[in-house]
Amino acid sequence: MPVPERSWFTVREAPEEALRLLQDYRDAASPELLSTFRLAYPRVQRRIREGRAHGLLWVGPKDDGIALAIWSAVPRLGRQCFILFLSEGYRNAATFSQLLRQVESDPVGQAKGPLVLVSEEVPGLPTEIAGRVFAGRGFQRCSRPAMVRGTGHPWPSAPPLPSNARLRTVTPEDRPVVQRVNALAFRAGLSRLWFDDGDPFRSSAATLRLLEKGEWGRWIRESSWVYERSGQVLGVGLVTHASGRCPLLLSLAVLPEEQGHGIGRTLLVETLRSLHAQGEKELELNVVRENASAFALYTATGFEVVKGTERAFWLRDPGPWTEGASPGTVEAEGTDETDESS
Repeated sequence: MPVPERSWFTVREAPEEALRLLQDYRDAASPELLSTFRLAYPRVQRRIREGRAHGLLWVGPKDDGIALAIWSAVPRLGRQCFILFLSEGYRNAATFSQLLRQVESDPVGQAKGPLVLVSEEVPGLPTEIAGRVFAGRGFQRCSRPAMVRGTGHPWPSAPPLPSNARLRTVTPEDRPVVQRVNALAFRAGLSRLWFDDGDPFRSSAATLRLLEKGEWGRWIRESSWVYERSGQVLGVGLVTHASGRCPLLLSLAVLPEEQGHGIGRTLLVETLRSLHAQGEKELELNVVRENASAFALYTATGFEVVKGTERAFWLRDPGPWTEGASPGTVEAEGTDETDESS
């Protein structure tokens, strides 16, 4: 059923309707999708109440909610859409296609630039219909599974360290260089699309602040390593430990010009060795499957995809990040730290 143009509202114009539809979204979403957005929901609700949410909704006859879309404005990227929802009775390709067109064109001018990332799952809409519409509008599918390396695998080897290289644990004084290495390593890859801030340097700084605050559990500094050569840090691995779970490899980053020479593998093997010495038997991580080199490294060192964790997404990659370049004027988000990381 086509959605009339005159029936569209902004989330800011109808916050109570948006909050009601958000609750409908939660009721219709799968447990896996809710787990993915467990940190995002309070943030989305707060943004709606404060008038800072970017989004469109359509209210149908007798005030029945029909469609909802909510996104973040991301500097240098455009818009990162994370909620698309259709109510019962309107869950068809035609209505969904029109919803997506409305989001892409953004007639109310809340944010400029390309739409870069949306969930594969649209609660209330069959996955095959959503996929057909996404693909028809130029989106590509990617996935981000969790992987775990447990016992029962041969101990992986690492290349010998050059005479002018060394491994050492991360220190508080390393914060600026760790931030830089993470930013440079991810600025041109798909991984940057998972940050609320498309600027990799801001995103890396926010990640480190949240790591130090314990957002992902206790930072295991004694198993977080830097790789130095001739006094220059070329790579870094950061590990954290949430209560009730095995350690998590939060980041494994190598400077782009140094990738492909065994530095990432060396950092990973040293992380596994030090965790083993502390009595830990497993290590978990998340990786974009389409990041072929990273996925191959983890597979070769004994990591396996955890069944049921592979969350698929649709994206249109806006291209390599360039400092100072922007696809359009994008409204800045709030400055509180919880709004800076997804």
